[in-house]
Amino acid sequence: MASMRKASRGVIFCLAFLWIAVDVLSANEQSAVNAPYSPPVQREDGWLVTDAGSVGFNEAALAALTQSLREGKYLNVHAVLVEKAGQLVYEAYFEGEDENWGDPLGNVVFDHETLHDLRSISKSVTSA
Repeated sequence: MASMRKASRGVIFCLAFLWIAVDVLSANEQSAVNAPYSPPVQREDGWLVTDAGSVGFNEAALAALTQSLREGKYLNVHAVLVEKAGQLVYEAYFEGEDENWGDPLGNVVFDHETLHDLRSISKSVTSA
């Protein structure tokens, strides 16, 4: 029963992600102007980075996603990373409420170095 609940959460996460992706793809071009797309910064963290357009991603859709998240259309999203063929094509961080094993941390401004309280969500997403 517990494994079925974990699998259900993973499926719900994937469906929510697809819903957001479809919604963002239908966003108007004005959003893309407010938050232009820029490729991730190359860091010494093992990720290769590339421009989204070079691997077939719609840069305007990624810009619209950034704008929607900054405007609060999707609540409490802390980070979004998109990878294709082993290369990072999109990386954006936001702010939101967080906790550490149930202890509230308040509003946190996330970046690439912020540790995050994940617990079992990783297993759910990976299994889905």
